Amino acid sequence: RRAFEIFDLMKKNERYGNGDGIPTTQTYNVMMKLVSRCLPTDGAIRAEELLDELERLSESSSSCPRPNAVSYTSCITAWSRDMDKSKLLRAHKLLERMTVAYDAGNETAQPNTIAYNALLSCYKNVSRRVDTRDDQADILLTTSRLLDKMRKSKSFPPNQTTYVTIMKILFNLPKQDERIEAIAERIINLCYADGLVGNLFIRAVKNEYPSLLKK
Repeated sequence: RRAFEIFDLMKKNERYGNGDGIPTTQTYNVMMKLVSRCLPTDGAIRAEELLDELERLSESSSSCPRPNAVSYTSCITAWSRDMDKSKLLRAHKLLERMTVAYDAGNETAQPNTIAYNALLSCYKNVSRRVDTRDDQADILLTTSRLLDKMRKSKSFPPNQTTYVTIMKILFNLPKQDERIEAIAERIINLCYADGLVGNLFIRAVKNEYPSLLKK
């Protein structure tokens, strides 16, 4: 509560032309992270409202703060805490907004690996609540497309966390079969080909698909 009071005071300083203690991009980023963690029911919505406000400010004047990669990633991360699959679209839209902002000239909003990993984390949490084979197939397809896109990119290439998150997505899916294990084996091979196999990834494979360690 005290943080919100200080933040509101800073915005009043800005409105009345007081250059001292006005909110910056970093201030907004801190508030986005704060609301997403402290407001379990509507934290993601509040975080996105702050991002909306920051975008409007940046459009009003070049001297105003503008969202950066951390701003968009913080909001994507906020949605990753929601296990409702209908919220996946919100996370995808945020990544699209991030890309649009960068393409429009905001170099600080360049999409990066952290942002894409945050989106994958949304799928990791939602994968625990998959009800149908169609939903499971959608998650597998989207995850595969995201990884392929990352592997082709110089700006947001996969890292070890990317592969660990995908292994957890696969393990969380309720309908485990030979196809899932085959995909897991493919992910292991890709991680190895990218030179990203480390202790974190080995531990994930050991915990989730120990039989594949023998292959």
